[in-house]
Amino acid sequence: MARLSEKPIYLKQNPYRGPNAHLLSLQQTPRPNVSLWHSFHNQLIVFMTQAITKVLPQGYVAINDQSLQIQARLPNRNIETLPPRYPDVAVYARTVTRTHQTGESAILNPDLFIPYEAAAPNFELDAVVIYQATDNEELRMPIVRIELLSPSNKPNGGDVNGYLRARDVSLASGTILYELDILHESASPLRGIPVYPDQSESHPYTIAVTDPGRFPIEMLVKGFNVDERFPPFDIVLLGTDRVHNFDLTDAYNNAFGASDWAALIDYADDPDPRRALVMKQKFNRSVPPALAAYSPVDQARIAERMRAIVASVENPTAAP
Repeated sequence: MARLSEKPIYLKQNPYRGPNAHLLSLQQTPRPNVSLWHSFHNQLIVFMTQAITKVLPQGYVAINDQSLQIQARLPNRNIETLPPRYPDVAVYARTVTRTHQTGESAILNPDLFIPYEAAAPNFELDAVVIYQATDNEELRMPIVRIELLSPSNKPNGGDVNGYLRARDVSLASGTILYELDILHESASPLRGIPVYPDQSESHPYTIAVTDPGRFPIEMLVKGFNVDERFPPFDIVLLGTDRVHNFDLTDAYNNAFGASDWAALIDYADDPDPRRALVMKQKFNRSVPPALAAYSPVDQARIAERMRAIVASVENPTAAP
């Protein structure tokens, strides 16, 4: 798409209703000396933790970057200690009495109901007993784990097998797992989620919830599109406790505004317009434009958002 303005347009705040399509393209372009995704990932986790802490009932605590040490004891074998996993956000309770949930699911009107067996990796875990090591005896097994998927967790990522193994062990321990994936350029590691943009009913962004306390155990998936807000979901706790309609939009926008991402994004031009040149110069690889990683419908949404941004800059009284 041709530039919409001769002058570059930089904005301090996120002009998209949800994830910033321009920034996400930049974050998924390989760079030899810096990881833009890693920096943003860490910021977003901090703001997610703060947002969750504000709405948790008394008796629960949200912790980010807390080492989750999982041990599995197999019959007639020594204890097997899996490598420490670092959940992005974990919610703990002072005491744990897990009861099977019979109320509403965590996501209203999910797009997909995927049976747990279809989404799980091929590991034999029926006889596994789960232990958790923690320095604070008042904090027991995590109730909820919220993961923001990274490139290493995706297919062809360096940690995908470890992630899937720890995911299955975590679910076997009774922990409810929320998995947020906004990296639209790579397929989900979770089986059954359509590959964007090639497969029908696929979305660039998804939220998946697997609650092992509900029967039958299913992974509920809600997809959303470019320039849409994060879909709200419930954070399911113990018994009848839950946080209703939790929305990640504000946490994302706060993370966006915490660093000067504006210096990297010119909204008068396509997302990451220099990707093809950078990849050729740095890695001697020929790649399509970053915009091509979005579906035609989402490309149109990006173009519409860009036109609204240009109009608001040229006419400050107009909202982008």
